[in-house]
Amino acid sequence: MTTSLLRASALLSSVFCGLIIVQPSARADNADEVLTRVQLMEKEIAALKKENEGLRQIRDLRKERASLVSGQGTVVVERPSSNQARVTRDPLNAYATSSPVYVKAEPTMQLPRWTGAYAGLNIGYGQSAQAVGFTAIEPTFFGLALGDGRIPGRLDAKARGFIGGIQAGYNYQAGPQSVVGFEADISYSDVRGTNVFIPPPPGGFTPLITTKQTQSLDWFGTFRGRAGILATPSLLAYVTGGLAFGRGVATTNTTVSRGGPIGADPFCGPNGNIWCSDGTGSKTLTGWTVGGGLEQMIGSNWSVKAEYLYYDLGHQSYTVLSQSPAGLVAMQADASFRGHIGRFGLNYKFNTSSIN
Repeated sequence: MTTSLLRASALLSSVFCGLIIVQPSARADNADEVLTRVQLMEKEIAALKKENEGLRQIRDLRKERASLVSGQGTVVVERPSSNQARVTRDPLNAYATSSPVYVKAEPTMQLPRWTGAYAGLNIGYGQSAQAVGFTAIEPTFFGLALGDGRIPGRLDAKARGFIGGIQAGYNYQAGPQSVVGFEADISYSDVRGTNVFIPPPPGGFTPLITTKQTQSLDWFGTFRGRAGILATPSLLAYVTGGLAFGRGVATTNTTVSRGGPIGADPFCGPNGNIWCSDGTGSKTLTGWTVGGGLEQMIGSNWSVKAEYLYYDLGHQSYTVLSQSPAGLVAMQADASFRGHIGRFGLNYKFNTSSIN
């Protein structure tokens, strides 16, 4: 820059010197030449000013970069793929250094995202809240037995047991703290039970009737919506509800003794007593379910959950037939299928994303 200024000064001096030494008669002739030289000088001075401004900007950029390298400033860099991030070179490549400058960048925080499809396994325990009700169709013998309590009006089989299966669904994170979605599951069920009712001994020769009720839920499935809030970025508290379906089986059996002590040999068979009877109902039922749970994200793909469901599959009716005379409709049985399920699940989410 100093050399350029000296060159401009020399040019200016030569112009003035030429004006002084030129004879009066030649001044008019050289006016055009002098004007041309002055215009050239003005252009060069303007170029020198522009160059000086560029050099000043470069000096400011170098000072700013030096402060960033020494940790005295703040720089915004592209998102790093590791703990190193490259600072972009100076925009004026002609004055940039030949080697890049690196500064340490803080690692980005990966927040779990819930949006995506998933599938998994579940295992748990089911317990019924159901009972079978009986209505006499044959009014004399079964009507009398139901009336005096030798056959109960209702009997709970107390079904309970293991339940486990698979599930799949989809979550959508609708906001920073809200998640909605749906889930379908199908499970094998060993929720079953048997209850036997034996009335007090009637005494004398009055028949002693024993009623046995068996009930089971052979398989169970649901299709439910889910909606929840994020207690933390990785912990979802949700409510759920929707369609439930399953296979329900109920069996009723009555036997009769001639009287005497409890547990006497039953008096049943083709030529036995009219109070000997049996009946079975088996049906695929549909109903509803509602519940809630907690789901914890583990890393980017896995999650575990604890869930509670109450289900009501409605009821089914079936007839209980007497063995003697064979085929006599003795009672109408009405079995309800509802209960509680508590279970744990493990899910794998297929697509992952993050908030940086």
